Amino acid sequence: MDVLKTAGIFIGSFLGAGFVSGVEVEAFFGGKTLPAVIMSALVFAAGFLLTNSSGNSAAIGISYPFTETLKKFFSLMSLAVTLAVSDKAGMEGAGFPQGAVTGAVALALSLKERKSSLLFIFSVAAALTSALSVRGRASLFGSSPIDLPLIGYSLMSALVPGFYVAKKTKNMSAQKLIITAIVIFVGFFTVVCVFMLGTGFGSAGEPNPLSLPVTVSVFVSALTSATAQISASADTSKGKTAALAAALLISPVGIENMLKIFYPVMIIISIILTVQSVINANKKVLVKRRKN
Repeated sequence: MDVLKTAGIFIGSFLGAGFVSGVEVEAFFGGKTLPAVIMSALVFAAGFLLTNSSGNSAAIGISYPFTETLKKFFSLMSLAVTLAVSDKAGMEGAGFPQGAVTGAVALALSLKERKSSLLFIFSVAAALTSALSVRGRASLFGSSPIDLPLIGYSLMSALVPGFYVAKKTKNMSAQKLIITAIVIFVGFFTVVCVFMLGTGFGSAGEPNPLSLPVTVSVFVSALTSATAQISASADTSKGKTAALAAALLISPVGIENMLKIFYPVMIIISIILTVQSVINANKKVLVKRRKN
């Protein structure tokens, strides 16, 4: 049960408004080959192991304050994207921007995390319902090869919710972590495949705004994503309120601009962090060898 619950929370915390609205599906998976989607799912599962393995921060030589700052920055940017997508989808589906409402409800839920766990699992079902409710079909067998932007995006989509569920996997055994990662791989791959097969990519790449299931699914999934990101971006009630306010101020920048600006920045930071971690780990190994 712990495995299924953790996998549900992990997948649900990121497969939120961006996926349901079709914006990120089109940007990162549109026209990709089936092997590319499989590779993306593998990176997603690997990201879970990277962020949730016991003592990983100490093992790869990252200082805790730096990791904490990185977690909050990534989560804040993802929260802003979620609210922006929620606004856009709300205008098209319900006639009013849903970002502020989504954020307010998510803030309330994040203050009572025990009661919000089921929401993360429900969001996966909501996302699938949305994908099956829209018009048109998109083939998984496109002509584009596996590319770095897709892998980079997959890594970021794995890191952000990974920070959120880290405390929930703190006491998990290595065997359970691996099983959970496998479940995440299968779940992520299945959801993306359903999106690719069910989401219609018209002129704007958006689902049918008149569909009630789509409108409801966008709200539920955005709420799920926002709750996770608010919780991951701050530890106190005041901090969560401040994070929400900052995200709401950033969200009017627009989805397309944020995807072009913030995600590349986050990927660059991740690469720098990885290189720094490898260097620090090698230094520790050399120091130990010299001592011996």
